[in-house]
Amino acid sequence: MKAEMCRDQGEWWQRWAHLTGNPECLERAIRCYNKAIETATEGSSARAVATMEREIVKRQRGKKINWGVFSSAYIKVVELSPKAGGWDRKAAFSWWYTREAILAGRLEEIKQGLNNLREACQKGKTPWIKYPLKEIIQLLLFKAQRSTYTGYKDPYLAARA
Repeated sequence: MKAEMCRDQGEWWQRWAHLTGNPECLERAIRCYNKAIETATEGSSARAVATMEREIVKRQRGKKINWGVFSSAYIKVVELSPKAGGWDRKAAFSWWYTREAILAGRLEEIKQGLNNLREACQKGKTPWIKYPLKEIIQLLLFKAQRSTYTGYKDPYLAARA
């Protein structure tokens, strides 16, 4: 349960970073995901999911995703999805994998992610468009929230004013 709580904290910091534009929040998210990885059982879905989340946050910080680590974690999530999270987890993380593969220009990984997304959505009786649409809506909400939030002052911009 501690690993899941660390993942929740990581997600919170990640969302706060998107809302405020404060890059230090992404560093805190990475630390939370690292703690989740450390505390999760070896070979568990929670550990694999936290690993994928950490790699995504690293990309958001401007670093490259380690595709060996990211792909291994994804394969573990897919493999364990019937017992840990079901078709929805397989579909959601297949979408994440596909999105990151698109951003990295990795054709084979795009195909693998889309095939798994399609299969999970067919078996889970969910339209595949749900996953990218949810992300687009969240992105628009983050942009709207960020434009109305005035609590965080970027020190770089403040120094230039």
